[in-house]
Amino acid sequence: MNMQKLRLSVIVILVLLVFVLIVQNQEVVVTNVFMWRLSMPRFVLLGVAFFAGGLAGYLVGRGTRLGSGGSD
Repeated sequence: MNMQKLRLSVIVILVLLVFVLIVQNQEVVVTNVFMWRLSMPRFVLLGVAFFAGGLAGYLVGRGTRLGSGGSD
């Protein structure tokens, strides 16, 4: 029961932090990617960057674990 309260508290805090992040970063920013000009709200750009970084970290970690089982 105590672990469930802790989990719920962490989830509520994370949801509130995400809400504050979205509210504070609603202005539109222009980003140049190679030859394209992308206009999007700043919180979307932050979300895409966060997701890309998490995916890259996951893939690098996954590749390291798969390669560590072989013989040297």
